[in-house]
Amino acid sequence: MTANAHEAPELVSPNRGADSLLRVESLAIYLALALGAVGALVGLVFARVEHPPLAGPGSFGLFAAWSATIVAALISGIGYWRSRNRPGQEWRLEVATWTA
Repeated sequence: MTANAHEAPELVSPNRGADSLLRVESLAIYLALALGAVGALVGLVFARVEHPPLAGPGSFGLFAAWSATIVAALISGIGYWRSRNRPGQEWRLEVATWTA
């Protein structure tokens, strides 16, 4: 037997695409946790400083809705931009910049 016969099998998948997807999903989870904590902190500060009503004009609900809209638009744009160079997504590079 050679010295290599007793080595542990390689734990890295031969499919590098799966590793890349796992890394992206892990990053998404970490960002969601971090940004959720930031959102909770901002909401707490807003609620303590302004004392807004829960519904209606100038309410906490309106503040939360606009904040969620802005964050969703930014994250969607960043996700689209990051995925444009992935295998199978080459068509995104052909889309005119003014339509994206």
